Amino acid sequence: MDLRSWVSDNVMKLLGMSERIFVDYIIAEAQSCNTRESLREKLTELPQTAEAQRFIDNLFDRVPRKKSQKDETYLKRKREEQEAKEALAKSKSYKLILDDFSVEEPYSKKSKKSKKDKSLRKKEKLDTWESDQDDRKSKSSSSKEKSKYSESEDEYEKEEKEKIKDLKERDEFAKRLRQKDKEKTKNLVEDRSSKAESETTKRRNLADDAEARKKVLPDIRERSRQEYLRDRTDKQMKIEKRT
Repeated sequence: MDLRSWVSDNVMKLLGMSERIFVDYIIAEAQSCNTRESLREKLTELPQTAEAQRFIDNLFDRVPRKKSQKDETYLKRKREEQEAKEALAKSKSYKLILDDFSVEEPYSKKSKKSKKDKSLRKKEKLDTWESDQDDRKSKSSSSKEKSKYSESEDEYEKEEKEKIKDLKERDEFAKRLRQKDKEKTKNLVEDRSSKAESETTKRRNLADDAEARKKVLPDIRERSRQEYLRDRTDKQMKIEKRT
């Protein structure tokens, strides 16, 4: 069963209603929370029962969320592996040069000048190798620092943009939820407004009266329950036709 259907079924069990917008709201809150405790504080609309708490815990485990910490650990491990490879390559190159020095040359009657020239060539070769290694290390270090700074800056900007986007989407969703709830309550009151003007005025004020909304909540739940049952029946019939 997909996440949305699972949440819808559990909300129906807990509240006797399963509005799509309310299901979206619960999933969005679960995605934005980092702990079960913070999710419980957000979902105050649910009853304070053991069954509701189990639902919240399972919801927290099911909902996917970002894994930025694991990504940072992976990048750090890759950098360490690269540094180890470079150190190993340097060690092998240096060993080859030392082995070159340790090879015993056959005895020959060369002049002192020839031996001196050979010694100078070896020294120049070693100096050149060390100089190349220093340049390579300097370039590699500079490149790593730039790459590390660039990656850190890009990740920071990306996280900031995602946070801003999440906050904006959450605010817009909450606004739509409040507006829809207000319109639904208003329409429900206006449908029944066939009495005197004073009674009509009182019912319109239900949109801003939390206590009054609680009184009409059973009617809303019954209507939502009927819609939910129709949707479930339609889905079941479609599944049976496919099979």
